[in-house]
Amino acid sequence: MMTFCSDVDGTLIYYVNRLMEFPEWVLLQCKNQFMTKESYRLLQEVRQKVEFIPVTARSVEKYREIAEDLGNPNFALVCNGAVLLANGGVVTEWLQESKALAEKSEEDFDKAIAFCKKQSSVKKITWEQGVRILITTSNTRKLREKLTASLELKTVDLWIAGSVLEVVPKGLTKGEAVRRWREQFAPKFLLAAGNGEIDFTMAEYADVFLAPETLARKVNTSNVKVVQGIFSDGVLREVLDIAKKKENEGGMERCQR
Repeated sequence: MMTFCSDVDGTLIYYVNRLMEFPEWVLLQCKNQFMTKESYRLLQEVRQKVEFIPVTARSVEKYREIAEDLGNPNFALVCNGAVLLANGGVVTEWLQESKALAEKSEEDFDKAIAFCKKQSSVKKITWEQGVRILITTSNTRKLREKLTASLELKTVDLWIAGSVLEVVPKGLTKGEAVRRWREQFAPKFLLAAGNGEIDFTMAEYADVFLAPETLARKVNTSNVKVVQGIFSDGVLREVLDIAKKKENEGGMERCQR
């Protein structure tokens, strides 16, 4: 079966402040987010055709808030892929491997925490699952600029997710999670999708990566396919089209044998 690894926020679901951009929508159980009516319908069809794996920066708890709306997928990669969930539970072996990778970044983690504690814009610092630091701040871009200018951080990346600045080990990206998944489960064909810079690390390890035009310009690889129009709707239609083509190719191969 084909595997579909997809970012969630901004790719499949949206926050309610964007409701007026869409003609029809379905409010999710967490109330502050929604899917377009078409995406909600298409996702149900996609889950029947492919192995759907959400790949999200959300924590375990935040992912569980939307898991039912996504159809309770068998697997999910959360915390930027550092944590693998199987039927809702944390896979210990995967997490231990992620923690081992994160240990190489302990010195940079300590430097970043010490620096951020002195910044008046920082509201909260969270050490999550032993694999990343989440810094809630009033100005993520300015804080990232300050950290980059003030500290020589060699083993971590700084990613912006709304009002949160993520300090993540270089080896714990969404792309690395997809690589590990391919290595362990060996899917014949893997499709990935995402709308932000933190997502395009998946392009390197996907057979096809679906992206909006704004992101595609930054991803200079031949496997990137641009999705026009409403992104979530377009992504899911592309998944179904590719799944159908792969199914037909498989049928032709069986006939030739």
